[in-house]
Amino acid sequence: MKTKASLNEQDYLHSFMSTMTQKSDTIINYVLVVYFLLGIGLSFKYDTFEIGVGVGTLNLLAYYSAKFFMKNSKFYQYVLSVILAIFMAQYIYQMHGLFEMHFTVFIASTILIIYQNWKLQIPLTLLVILHHAGLAYLQNFVFNDANGLQVYFSQVNFDLETLIIHTVLAAVVFL
Repeated sequence: MKTKASLNEQDYLHSFMSTMTQKSDTIINYVLVVYFLLGIGLSFKYDTFEIGVGVGTLNLLAYYSAKFFMKNSKFYQYVLSVILAIFMAQYIYQMHGLFEMHFTVFIASTILIIYQNWKLQIPLTLLVILHHAGLAYLQNFVFNDANGLQVYFSQVNFDLETLIIHTVLAAVVFL
């Protein structure tokens, strides 16, 4: 049976978690710079500079705005979870569906662990599932004419079975 923490223990735990959050925020600042610069770097392959700068800038604005305007809330961490998934979608598009870009979301999931809050994986998981289902559908059924508009989601055939296996395995890793 768990015993309740004394006031001194509660103060210590609060202080410890506050320090860990501050350290995590510092690390995330570096991570976001790397993610932004990666988007810029990828833009040279297929001339997607507007996407790299535009989406990357919007992601950073969303994160830092949430952090600034909701100072006493952990909401910005959930925004971070979402924008890391958006960065993955950006990279996939920028590299015309290069399958390896899908793996950047596993890096994002691992990065979120530093906040020691498993709930941060939920928005990431939901956005990845929605992204993959939506874009797989668009690529395979709507924009499937080789001479027409293209959706750059995957260079491999992403049928329903592949989609289900892919999203279940990703969700299991996140959770």
